[in-house]
Amino acid sequence: MRKHARIAWCLLPLGVILFHFTAGQRLLFAEKSIQLRLLGKTSELAGNHKKAVRFYLSAENAAHPKDVVLRTRLRIDAARALTLEGSPLEAAEQMDILLEPRPGQPLPGSLVTEAKSTLGLALYYAAYTLRLESSSPDMWTSETDGACQIFRDLYNAEIRTDKKTLALFYARNLEASIRLARARQGELASQPVPDAARAALERGVASKKRTAASE
Repeated sequence: MRKHARIAWCLLPLGVILFHFTAGQRLLFAEKSIQLRLLGKTSELAGNHKKAVRFYLSAENAAHPKDVVLRTRLRIDAARALTLEGSPLEAAEQMDILLEPRPGQPLPGSLVTEAKSTLGLALYYAAYTLRLESSSPDMWTSETDGACQIFRDLYNAEIRTDKKTLALFYARNLEASIRLARARQGELASQPVPDAARAALERGVASKKRTAASE
């Protein structure tokens, strides 16, 4: 009994070291990252979306390099804040990158769904702004089609689940995307502009898209 106790006592420091360099180290990284994320949430709720983006990106940089789940969630947070801040095209690009297949390192299904929903909203607000800035369908059709397809897919997947919790949310976003694609220019201009689209109008989304297309 004493022999086993001595062995356990000798192995204890090794266990502490292993914890520090594995799970313990991740916890230390996560603690700092989550503190920054809370600051981002506070800024977002206060309507300071630009500041929220900075906090979310700082939180992602502070997270452990191998903590894929936390880093993914923070990238989604940043994309959501980017959309509200008036940069929906940049947010959509970030979500496209995030959703690229990762061999051997797939994302949890719930995060994939959240990323797709964030992408759909970014495309919707980009399309809304592009429609107000330009009457040419070439400027906004890909965004409206993308938003419609994403919310249609999400709705069809959700309606097959037992809970169907988000089915109504996806259905409403799909309906809004279809209405946006079919609305006449004058009809759209006469309606109240959503805050995210108004912020994007101030940044000139159409000019950014033309610049990106010419590069």
